[in-house]
Parts: sequence; C-alpha cells; structure tokens
Amino acid sequence: MLRMVMLLLVLTTSAHARLRAGQVPDPEIHAWFEAQHNVNGGWCCDISDGYILQDSEWRTGANGFEVEIRNVWHTIPANKMVDTNGGPNPTGSAVVWYNVFNRDGAESVTIYCFAPGTLY
Repeated sequence: MLRMVMLLLVLTTSAHARLRAGQVPDPEIHAWFEAQHNVNGGWCCDISDGYILQDSEWRTGANGFEVEIRNVWHTIPANKMVDTNGGPNPTGSAVVWYNVFNRDGAESVTIYCFAPGTLY
C-alpha cells in the first residue's frame, strides 16, 4: 500500500522523471528532480520532463555534451547545464530535461537542463 501511495505521489506532481522499465520511484530522486535549475537559474521541471538516459544516449562531443533525442544528436548549450548547487545527481545516469514541440508540421526539441551521469 505504501508503495502505491508513493507511486501516486510521484505521478501526480508536475515535475517528474521518466523512469526506465522496472524502476521504482524514489522520493529522494523525485525531490532532486524538482529542485534542479540550469546555470542561468531556469527551472528544469516547470514545463518539461526529466529523462534518465542510458549510457548510449549521451556522450562528450567536440562542443561539449551531446544527447540523443528521437534518433538525433543534440549539443547541450553551456547555459543548460544543471547548477551544481542543486546537489549531486543521485540517479547514477545522465539526465536531460526537454520537450518536443510541433512547429509548422516539424518537430522541434527544446532542451532545458542536462546533468551528466557518473562524470558529475
């Protein structure tokens, strides 16, 4: 019963992570997601979802970090890095906060924040 209550709490709040199959919501991780800002002070979760990435979905490129979203690699702008004052990434994996919008019939990805995995 407690597990069901925790799951409902996580799923009914506005800021949340997209969990991998088989993952159980963790209150500590959820709280970390809610508290994150990018280095410019912008909230990560106010209008986007955080996605916990597999190691194959992120990398360090010539211009910094890159993430794969919908089979396209996107460079993370320096101002979208998570502010380190928000605490260390408790997931052990890289996390990206983004939304996909349809603009004039074409998809557009907007990245709000990024936290590297074990490098952070």
